[in-house]
Amino acid sequence: MCAQALLAVAAARPAPAPPPDGTRAAGRAGQPPAWRDTGKLPAAPAERPPADPGMVKVSIPEARRLARLAAVPMTRAAREAGYAWSRWRRRHQARARWHHYQARLKAAARAP
Repeated sequence: MCAQALLAVAAARPAPAPPPDGTRAAGRAGQPPAWRDTGKLPAAPAERPPADPGMVKVSIPEARRLARLAAVPMTRAAREAGYAWSRWRRRHQARARWHHYQARLKAAARAP
């Protein structure tokens, strides 16, 4: 019931106004700025992978895991381990996405 009440409140809120300068908001879709997609993508087929691949944005299941970490009573070490795992996973996903795009660029360059 609590989840339904939260969803009802979220649905009743008016949409945020666009920024006056016409640019897009950094926290698109209502996500905190730290959750935005910072993953880099290759521009050329022969490009080397970046040292820091960035991170993909937080998905709905990942947001649930993070909320559970914040809400459930646990030791500080366990909570920090959960947050570190989330950061590692999002960085790993960005690295995998970079290599996937790189493979697609190479295949497109070989195609006639």
